[in-house]
Amino acid sequence: MKKLKLKSKLYQELEESYKTWLSCLGYSVSTVRAFPSQVREYLHWLEVQGILSVDLWSKDLVEKFVSYFKQRPNQRRGGGLSQSHIIKQIYSLNLFFKYLHLMERMEEKLELTYEEKDELKEQKILSREEVQLLYSNCGHDVLGQRDRAMLSVYYGCGLRRSEGVRLMVDDILFEKSLLYVKPSKNGWDRYVPMALGVKQDLERYIYGGRKLLSGKDSGAHLFLTEKGKVAQGQTLMYRLKLLLAQSELPREIGLHSLRHSIATHLLNGGMSLAEVSLFLGHRVLDSSQRYTHIKEIEWKK
Repeated sequence: MKKLKLKSKLYQELEESYKTWLSCLGYSVSTVRAFPSQVREYLHWLEVQGILSVDLWSKDLVEKFVSYFKQRPNQRRGGGLSQSHIIKQIYSLNLFFKYLHLMERMEEKLELTYEEKDELKEQKILSREEVQLLYSNCGHDVLGQRDRAMLSVYYGCGLRRSEGVRLMVDDILFEKSLLYVKPSKNGWDRYVPMALGVKQDLERYIYGGRKLLSGKDSGAHLFLTEKGKVAQGQTLMYRLKLLLAQSELPREIGLHSLRHSIATHLLNGGMSLAEVSLFLGHRVLDSSQRYTHIKEIEWKK
């Protein structure tokens, strides 16, 4: 959509100060750019309504905006906005209201309720038995070793798709049983503990299969193709689809589903939401709240 321009000096200042706050907290460049832009649409909508004072904001008013937002067309592709886009808008607004309250610029605490995302309502969460079935269908050859390493990275360590693709061999700290994840989606790095099985799978692949795959163009990336080049997400997804077919499991499962699955299993195993949040690399606890719903679904199965 075309960039909206705010007329109110107050609203311009609020947007800019919010942007500075996000930057100071260490949010990624993309987030620092995107969140204020999403908030700007709300502020512009307020201007159109003739509401130019924070003192006049209320939860009913914000919910009225969200109702409008849900109905407005997608100005890039036509049709309606995706549910994912709507959820991001709600998240950015909640963070904005939190900022205003912390800075004592708004007395009332405003917080919108997150709608359940359809893909989370019907999220393909693998059971522990189904995950084990995937592992059991990994071969003992070079690609089979890579498959086990892939499962250990995305399920065993709960990495995002892009995080796994960017892994280097030196990021696997065997002596400390830790996996180092470079700054990614939220602009910060982290260390993920490796269980014994994860460590063994990665050792077997790095010192075995990967050496056979390695070529002059391989570099130091962990995952390599059969031609010795850096494996991209599509390559790993293709291998996962093969494992799913062999295991007679839903083909809709993706690399991110493995991340959702380990989060659910950790919660079911007694790990706190805060601990799961740290494990997954969420910058704020709110990002992990989705798993409480998935957890309840898992328990009811």
